[in-house]
Amino acid sequence: MKKEVLVSKRFPAGQLPIAPAVIAKPFVFVSGQGPHKTVGQGIREQTREVIETIKEILEECHTSLDNVVQMTVYLSDMNNYNAMNEVFTEYFKNSPPARTCIQAVRIPRDVLVEIDAIAIIPEK
Repeated sequence: MKKEVLVSKRFPAGQLPIAPAVIAKPFVFVSGQGPHKTVGQGIREQTREVIETIKEILEECHTSLDNVVQMTVYLSDMNNYNAMNEVFTEYFKNSPPARTCIQAVRIPRDVLVEIDAIAIIPEK
């Protein structure tokens, strides 16, 4: 199994000591993603932005949200669980991934949610 780091215009190499995603076919491992544009807004807006970012990363890796098999959601406050779950349900209506949700004592940049994902790259 060969490892390939995602590098693109939207996710250039070298900004941080992590990769936005690592491809180890048939899997894609997406690093924890937090919001950027919606910091200071509510949990619904932040969750939507984070899932959209993950969706974009997966598309660059030739897969999609439909192929996500596992996600971990980190919430700064478990009281936001129901609102986060409402947005999550919008994206994963028919075939949800396995998921873990935990409260993190402090997420970097004081955001409300961070999510990582593992997806399958379908065979061509």
